[in-house]
Amino acid sequence: MPKPRPTKEQTRDRILGKAQELFKIYGFSKTTVADIADGLKMSSANVYKFFPAKSAIVEACASRGLDAIRREVTVIVESDDSAMSRIERTVLAIYHFNRRMLRNERQIFKLVATAIDEAWPCINDFRTFLRTTVIRLVRDGITAHEFAPGSPPQIASLLLDCLQAPLHAHLHPDYTPGKNHEKRIRAQIRFLSGALQCTK
Repeated sequence: MPKPRPTKEQTRDRILGKAQELFKIYGFSKTTVADIADGLKMSSANVYKFFPAKSAIVEACASRGLDAIRREVTVIVESDDSAMSRIERTVLAIYHFNRRMLRNERQIFKLVATAIDEAWPCINDFRTFLRTTVIRLVRDGITAHEFAPGSPPQIASLLLDCLQAPLHAHLHPDYTPGKNHEKRIRAQIRFLSGALQCTK
């Protein structure tokens, strides 16, 4: 019985998987479409049937990385913890995700950092997801009388402004490679929790 032909989605996944594999070794700037095609034993023309340019492959790989942390955050948000606990866990999840990438997948981290610097669409989508997530958590906190009354979108914007350093710790000038900043981040969260707390 002949082996079924892979679907378009399966072929796209194979291309992205090989691209990420090569990016980890050589970096995304030095990896060519021809390198990816050779690794898959297909022609460059076949790769271009699925991605119009190398930049599309690069952005799809960055989006793949962000999808992993998006899934992790979604699980946290759907948990039964308090709103502030879920905010803390979300911030720490993003921090540890970045830390793991920097330690174990430095070239992929550089890819995501470039995406942030150049405001690629996948980064804008993730920022929208994160803002929507924090708005929901703030609204949950107000509803549960955990936080003082206020505008969830405005409070979420202020929280995200205050949490820029922990959310992008590895791009921050005070970041020390190899050092775990979790204690400092938890202290920041406690400070913000006091500012949000409902006093009634």
